[in-house]
Amino acid sequence: MPDNLNGTYEATLSRISPYDRNLARETLLWLTYSWKPITLSALSEALVLEKGDSFLDDQSKLFDPNVILYICQGLVVYNEDTSTVTLAHSSVRDFLTSAAIRRGSASFYSLQAIEAVRCIYQKCLTYLMFDEFRRPCPDNRHLDQRLEDFPLLEYAALTWALYCGKCAPPGFELTESELNEIMDFFDTYELKSGANYISWVQVIRSEAIEDTVWTTEPLYYAASFGILPAVDTLIRRGVNVDSCGGRNSATALNIASFRGCYSVVKRLLQAGADPNTEDRVHMTSIEWAKEFKRRRITELLLEYGAEDRLPPAPVMIDLNPPLWICCSCGFANNGTLTAGRCINCSHISCMCCASMS
Repeated sequence: MPDNLNGTYEATLSRISPYDRNLARETLLWLTYSWKPITLSALSEALVLEKGDSFLDDQSKLFDPNVILYICQGLVVYNEDTSTVTLAHSSVRDFLTSAAIRRGSASFYSLQAIEAVRCIYQKCLTYLMFDEFRRPCPDNRHLDQRLEDFPLLEYAALTWALYCGKCAPPGFELTESELNEIMDFFDTYELKSGANYISWVQVIRSEAIEDTVWTTEPLYYAASFGILPAVDTLIRRGVNVDSCGGRNSATALNIASFRGCYSVVKRLLQAGADPNTEDRVHMTSIEWAKEFKRRRITELLLEYGAEDRLPPAPVMIDLNPPLWICCSCGFANNGTLTAGRCINCSHISCMCCASMS
């Protein structure tokens, strides 16, 4: 990166008043490590949210979310068509995460991946544990209204587990207290209404609110997102490792093989998971692993007795690259046919989708 560009960003950051520095830094942190586009209203909630909050009242929120754009002018841009905020250029991200920023006058704004993802996932999980979400929505109309009333809900629901699971940066590990907080969230499934856990699943499975949302157990999603410590904890509690859930009535092993979560696949097999269970589309774990050319997982499944067979006719579809998995509904899209938009739910492909493919 040219020194003059570094100097421009350093000068811009240095002009931010001491009163606004914390708000500016966290804004840049969220945008640098965002998994999918975030709206200005969602970002404004994220910035004032504190770990442990059970609600946000009007007095806690920013009086005018546009203050974010004013404080960070030149570093972030607002898209009026989508209401989303992004960094002005990829070079802003490069500078904020570089060694150069740590040596200059803008060192306060230096960003580290582990610190960032820990901050973001904890705030997202805090949001999902709001008192308001103790009662799941009775139908899609109420869910749509909830998403409108709580701007950060969709982003928090779709991304928190990516930050602390399969897509966590190298070196990231959950502390004991952090794992306990995740398990507290999963444990709300045992409450009569399914509480916060079901409210979360309703958002990530919005196309099937009255289907398997209510019966899919936490092990399935812990495995799907690659949260190995949570998978291990649930196994030690004695859960049924072969219980089925999700849109395809798949086991945790099926979905972990589909997602490419090697460590989770290994732990489930060690716990006695059946490698030959078929999902709703008659695919076994090894067939999903082979479909996505995941050699290590394929070899591991074979070691544990997986039957190597040809894929059955119903799944002989075109899954050739560029395949991408929609983060909103989980549909497997052929990029040559969809032009970046999911043909199942119309979601536009984003970094979150890429992480799931």
